Amino acid sequence: MIKKIYNFIKKENLNDFDLVYKTLFKKEKIVIFDVGANFGQSLKRFKSYLNIKNYYSFEPLKECYDYIVKNYNEAHYHHYNLAIGKSIESKIFYVNNKKANSSFHKLNTNSNWWKNKKDHLTRHNIIDERIVEVTTLDYFIQNNNVNNIDILKIDTQNHEDEVLLGLNQTL
Repeated sequence: MIKKIYNFIKKENLNDFDLVYKTLFKKEKIVIFDVGANFGQSLKRFKSYLNIKNYYSFEPLKECYDYIVKNYNEAHYHHYNLAIGKSIESKIFYVNNKKANSSFHKLNTNSNWWKNKKDHLTRHNIIDERIVEVTTLDYFIQNNNVNNIDILKIDTQNHEDEVLLGLNQTL
């Protein structure tokens, strides 16, 4: 599927993923994995134009997970209060007051990104450290009888490589 998407984007010279997804999947029932689901923004977007067979969301922050469960509770939506990584473990997760910027990585207050944020002192700070459960996509896929993933969305604040390393057997 990845090669199909790549060739399609290259041929059509597209840079809008929503258009790519609409064109590739049309009315086809698809399976989506959303790693780093936050408050369900991607689910909201995808459900507006895709025919979702199953949607799997993974979110380590309990407050974000609870929001998703409350607001997106259809039978074909499967939500997990888990982080995804390269191994099964418990790990420290740094909670940012802007939840979408929470990460396994400490905030670098010397970085240009942080310094250039106008509200960096009030909205971009670590407010908590929590131990979260981490699993791998290989383990999850094997233990939940998942046969196909059409879209794998990963937004994990510089942890994307770890997510992909935990998909080694499946890939």
